[in-house]
Amino acid sequence: MAIPPSRSRGPWPGSAAPPWSERPLSTPARVRGRTTVRDESHRLNDHYRLHAYCLSEPHAGSDPAAQRGVIVNTASVAAYEGQIGQAAYSSSKGGVVGLPLPAARDLAQYGIRVNTIAPGIVETPMPATVSAEFREGLAAGVPFPRRPARPDEYAHLALTIIHHDYLNGEVIRMDGALRMTPR
Repeated sequence: MAIPPSRSRGPWPGSAAPPWSERPLSTPARVRGRTTVRDESHRLNDHYRLHAYCLSEPHAGSDPAAQRGVIVNTASVAAYEGQIGQAAYSSSKGGVVGLPLPAARDLAQYGIRVNTIAPGIVETPMPATVSAEFREGLAAGVPFPRRPARPDEYAHLALTIIHHDYLNGEVIRMDGALRMTPR
């Protein structure tokens, strides 16, 4: 969605154009043909602001207290209890866990809430690729209910977050009280 040229201000303070349209890549990133972590961080922030703009624009002039949307991210319990060999995965999910509160504060001006679900073991196609014995071992680590979560339970939680108007800036673990062991 393009920002109308007639706007004196865009959703980005002091600018009518999105910041990524003029931000050059750093020299090392241009030389290597890839972006840096800082560039990706800016893109993620710009991504959320663009969504905020798209969600709030049709409601311009409406009640300033009106809600205009909700963002539900997915992390993992590995953000809290990463296992041996999962340093990269665990730290990436840790970033997603750290996102909802500052993003909720940034997007509050647009009437948009931000929350994250951190699921444990879920019955998806990925666990279906391992042996039944291995899957049973994973499920045995879940205190109650002693089974993996079902995708419909994730969907139900996401819908609950969407419908709960006061839930904002939170991470909700959906793990049956599972705490991962180092191995």
